[in-house]
Amino acid sequence: MVGPIGDTRKEIYSRNRVLDRRYGSAHLLYILWRCSFSRVSRQDISREIGIGEGSVRTAIKQLVDLGLADTARKGVGQTPAGKQFMHDLGIEFPGELPGQAVNGPCNVLVIVRDSGHMMSSYISTRDAAMMSGADGCIPFRITDGKCNSPFYDFMGFEYPELEPVIGNYRIHDGDAAIICGARDFPIATVSAFSAVLDLLEEGKIAMPWSCN
Repeated sequence: MVGPIGDTRKEIYSRNRVLDRRYGSAHLLYILWRCSFSRVSRQDISREIGIGEGSVRTAIKQLVDLGLADTARKGVGQTPAGKQFMHDLGIEFPGELPGQAVNGPCNVLVIVRDSGHMMSSYISTRDAAMMSGADGCIPFRITDGKCNSPFYDFMGFEYPELEPVIGNYRIHDGDAAIICGARDFPIATVSAFSAVLDLLEEGKIAMPWSCN
């Protein structure tokens, strides 16, 4: 499993960023993923996904109430139930990519292992990202050793160069992956996790929480 993003980018995340007071299902999913590796502070979460610390606190409480997370002085972490839930989803988030595969100066990659078969509504997965603020998005999957993007095929778009991404991040047969681009890391990240939620919904996998 790919680890969390590095601290060296914190200044980039916070620069000229106006924090939103609200949070949604994509933020909850990111928070639960983010504490897969070690406890993380509310301040770090706030900076990485662009919502205020008050909203982060409320979101964490929702995860705690569901038995998926717990809190301590060192920050929020996963419970055994939270670890199992995230393991079953198979989400990996390498974070920001070098270069620009899709529109937007910040491109991020999210991988959902063994979920390529869920990518049936190619338009809705991309639209979920675009509605969350992405400037560009390419959902793709690996089938019989070949990369294909149902949305790009349907629209007749030329594929960006994906072979280095596929090789570097070991995206295998049956995996689904999504690259989202936006003006900054928080927007790109929330957009990518919004697309993941749409993909999981296509696969009839429901989240254990609800958001207004």
